[in-house]
Amino acid sequence: MSFFVNLILISYYAAALRVLSYLPLPYSAISCLWVIPTPLRDAVYDYVAKNRYEWFGKAEDCLVLQEKELLERFIDRDEMMDRDS
Repeated sequence: MSFFVNLILISYYAAALRVLSYLPLPYSAISCLWVIPTPLRDAVYDYVAKNRYEWFGKAEDCLVLQEKELLERFIDRDEMMDRDS
């Protein structure tokens, strides 16, 4: 995962924590894990990333494509092109 803040690239666990800090509670509270040293945070991130499909499984299709309510929350490219005209 990568995340840009003020044109600075943030990677791995730091990016995940930064994204969580923008979410409402209780998710933003997880961002307090900044106090953990970077090498340890990145090692944990790599371990979870390597094993996530084994632990949580992997869907054949994107969840957004399966549920119309979720799909409607995304901006359609064609819709945006029509607004600019």
